[in-house]
Amino acid sequence: MIDRDFFMKAARRAIREGILTEGELLRLARNAKFSITRISSEEMNTLKLASGVEVSVADQSMTSGSGTLTSVEADALHLRLRRGQTHFPMGTRLDVVCNSPQGLVRFLTVVTAVRGKSVLLQHTHDVEQVQRRRHRRRDVQFAGQLVYPGNPAGARTRTLDLSIGGCACKNPDRTLKAGDQVKMSLQTPQKRINIPAQVVRTSRGGRVLHLQFGEIPDASRHLLFKTIVAASR
Repeated sequence: MIDRDFFMKAARRAIREGILTEGELLRLARNAKFSITRISSEEMNTLKLASGVEVSVADQSMTSGSGTLTSVEADALHLRLRRGQTHFPMGTRLDVVCNSPQGLVRFLTVVTAVRGKSVLLQHTHDVEQVQRRRHRRRDVQFAGQLVYPGNPAGARTRTLDLSIGGCACKNPDRTLKAGDQVKMSLQTPQKRINIPAQVVRTSRGGRVLHLQFGEIPDASRHLLFKTIVAASR
């Protein structure tokens, strides 16, 4: 039987390493009959976010945009959206993913005002720390297709691990090598995502490719993040 202190120590390490999110660990705690409301040693809320960090947002229909958190005021978060959807009307509920100094965090909020090119977001104490490492990869398997010079029709593959920054996948016929440019097409439960990528190295005798993703459209980036988290639970 695992005691509470041992569980908390292991849980905090899991958050630091990006293995599990705090939400996932709280569910495990409830299943183990532990009375725990927070695992992170420091309570996280949006007032502790730092200005200047990158933010990605999406509404309930997955209309997405991204930009910068320009300031953190006592009454609201001030966000300047520069790519994708740059205007959300007041009252819109948003799913926010933020690369903060504390790591990758996620929270739900509401647009409280629109001032010129800035969107003001309501503060919340319900912030989920997803991971401390920016691009922690998870053992997530999805069917995919690799398109590359010499094979414009594409070759089937499958991811072995996946993050918003890259993935490891099977090397079709061991034909690809470090430096090759490819397009990864991933079939997620919602839709297919097409991502430009570069092979950074191979392993297991050339059977596995390690890809670094290039620029991903905002809607696809937000969907990829949500898909990885959902598949890891």
